[in-house]
Amino acid sequence: MQGLTSPDPQMMVLVEAVAFFMETSDETHLSDVFLDGSVTIIENFEPFIFAGCDAVSDWKEGFRTHAEGLSDLSHSFGQPLDFSSSDAAAFFTLPTIWTGRTQGLAFREAGGWAFVFGRQGLGWRIKGYGWAVTEFSFV
Repeated sequence: MQGLTSPDPQMMVLVEAVAFFMETSDETHLSDVFLDGSVTIIENFEPFIFAGCDAVSDWKEGFRTHAEGLSDLSHSFGQPLDFSSSDAAAFFTLPTIWTGRTQGLAFREAGGWAFVFGRQGLGWRIKGYGWAVTEFSFV
């Protein structure tokens, strides 16, 4: 897959699946999304770094706790940036806006995800990501 200049559509499907899980807490969205084996996720909730073979299951539980009190969660993505790939791995950043309610108050959170993908079989899977909030406001 050398020569790609932007994320493969399959990569964006995987990213959307993670966002849909976050909006719904429905684990079926996460089927075949993350690479088998060791994964690393950096988030803005404890323990902040989820790493190793249990990273995804630990992150799911951590997110559910983090999301208590959230409602109407919705995402939108900007254009992927800083794309780079080889046959075995790919990277890009993704500007993201989250809106919703926390404890009943409407909010808007802007940030970015840095995604790393690895090959598994014939397709891509998420090997890791890091999330960074760059702006937060109540609206």
